[in-house]
Amino acid sequence: MKIIQVSTYFHPYIGGVERVVYELSKQLTVLGHDVTVLTTDRKNSIKDFSGFTVIKSKQLIEVCGEPVSISLFNYLKKSKVDLVHIHFSKLLIPTISVIICRLIGLPTIITLHVVDDYKSSLKRLLSFLYRISIGRLVFKFANKIVVPSEINLEEKLIQRYKNKVLVIPHGVNLNFKSRKKKRHGKFRVLFVGKLSRRLYFKGLNFLIRAMSRLSKNIELVVIGEGETKKEYQKLTKILGLEDRVKFLGYVKEDELWKCYSSADCLVLPSTSIRKFWIGSFRSDEHETTSYSYQCLWYLTYSRKIKLRNSNKTGKLRINSKCY
Repeated sequence: MKIIQVSTYFHPYIGGVERVVYELSKQLTVLGHDVTVLTTDRKNSIKDFSGFTVIKSKQLIEVCGEPVSISLFNYLKKSKVDLVHIHFSKLLIPTISVIICRLIGLPTIITLHVVDDYKSSLKRLLSFLYRISIGRLVFKFANKIVVPSEINLEEKLIQRYKNKVLVIPHGVNLNFKSRKKKRHGKFRVLFVGKLSRRLYFKGLNFLIRAMSRLSKNIELVVIGEGETKKEYQKLTKILGLEDRVKFLGYVKEDELWKCYSSADCLVLPSTSIRKFWIGSFRSDEHETTSYSYQCLWYLTYSRKIKLRNSNKTGKLRINSKCY
């Protein structure tokens, strides 16, 4: 099959969505499909990337933080492919791409990577207007809608089109070298994520504050880069946690696996939809397992928590706001 993947950003832009698009494209290529990633950049370029083609279209302007690229839309209109897979991390380019595919009759799959949870009242209003107008058209035009978690099924707009919704968790590349856990002195907590103001809902500030309430035998390792890194470092200094909170910045994939192997606990304190995802690591395997009560220390920073167990991860539903 000839497949186009539309992603607002791609490598070298670092983020979860870009990683998903990269891994998916690479594996589809291995399976024998002809894959092209259509994305934006500061200038037009075409490159071969791990066996698939990456076409970068020049960004003309940005509207409310959303890049606009006419050449991307022109390329999509001229495309003769079997399937277009559109990734929603932003709204503008994916939305227009879905409409173009509908007009020219290309089968379309959309994957939703984010849940709207804006601080700004204006953005919340615009998001609401989008969902009750253009958003409904997007979902109607798509042949299939992919969401990464059952949590997404709780959204009203998705429930409206549940007959075409598929829950497909993001894949994890398990081709790492070492599967043995590395021992160290302190109990090590790991946070991995882009440190961006737009991704404030990842809740790292709550995690850093929680560290001030915990034993000195617990340390936090933060992996990720972004414009808010200095703000988190400043908060760490104010709380006197400089010797217990370490910022490693961007870590290459080979080294990242080593960081996972050395951790006792992975914490993702998302505040977006009142849920926390917490997992622990087995001593003999490098993968998250069922909920471990050694992670309960983090509950000191939330209140009225209802615990729901699943086979793979622990889910904590927050019934009221975090401190």
